[in-house]
Amino acid sequence: MFQNKQDFYRYNFNSQQLETFDSGDGTAGPYSGTTQASPVIRSSNNNPMVDTPVANTSSFPVGYPPSFNASNISREQNILISANTETSSLHVTDDGAGNLIGDCVVGGSIDYATGDISNLTFNQAVPSGNDINIQYTQAVLGTPYTMLFFQEQFVLRPIPDQAYTIELTAYRNPSQALLGTDNVETPNLNGRPELFQWWELIAFGVAKKFYQDRLDLDGVQMMDAFLQEKISEARTTTYGQLGTRSITTIYKDETTNQNMMGYPGW
Repeated sequence: MFQNKQDFYRYNFNSQQLETFDSGDGTAGPYSGTTQASPVIRSSNNNPMVDTPVANTSSFPVGYPPSFNASNISREQNILISANTETSSLHVTDDGAGNLIGDCVVGGSIDYATGDISNLTFNQAVPSGNDINIQYTQAVLGTPYTMLFFQEQFVLRPIPDQAYTIELTAYRNPSQALLGTDNVETPNLNGRPELFQWWELIAFGVAKKFYQDRLDLDGVQMMDAFLQEKISEARTTTYGQLGTRSITTIYKDETTNQNMMGYPGW
C-alpha cells in the first residue's frame, strides 16, 4: 500500500499512448475509430475535498455556479481526444461511463473494453487532413497486488479483473463515524474530539481560558501546568507514531526501476 503517487507509479507504469485514429473531413463529424490497444482505463473524478456539499455562491470564487460540487473539482483524466481547427484546438474526454464530453455534442461514446470511439461530433469543423488524436492508458487486468491511497480514494494495480475484498486495519475511526455527523459546515455537533484521548487536553485548555478571562492568575498558573503535561503526552504519542515511518529515499527499494526515467520528480 502506498500513499505517495511517485512511489506507486514506479511499480506501475502510467505512460499514455498517443495515436491518430481518424482525420478531419472539413466537417464537425461524426468521426469514429479504434485504439490500437485495449482495454482502456476510464477517466474518473477524484475527491480532494471529500464530503463537501453542493456549494452555494458565497462559498467559492466568483464564476462557479450554485450547483458546483466541490467533490468533483479534480479529475483523473486518462483519455484525451484532440484535434486542431484553423484557430483553436478541440479537446474531448470521457465521463467515466463511456460518454464523450468536452468540445463535442452529446451522443459520442467510447467502449473501454474494445477501444471503439463512435459518433464523435465536435462543436467545430475539423479541417480536411487534420489529425484527430487520442491519448489513453491501456488497462492491464488481473489480481491487484499494489494499492495507492490518495485524495481519499484507493487506486489498485493491476486493475481488478473481478470483484475482490479489501480488508484494512486502521489506527482510528474515520472522523465522520466518530463524530456522529456528516454536516461539514457545523462538524463536531456532539462535542467529542476526533481522538478520545484529547479530551483532557481540550478541557484544561478551556479551563485556562476561563481563568484568563476572569484575571485569575493563580488559576491560570494551575491549569497551565496540567495543560503542558497533556501537550507533552500528545507530542510523545505523535513522535512515537512518526518514528515507525521510514523515510523515502532513492535507495529505499532496490526493486525500483533503475534509470528512473519518465517518472515525476526524477
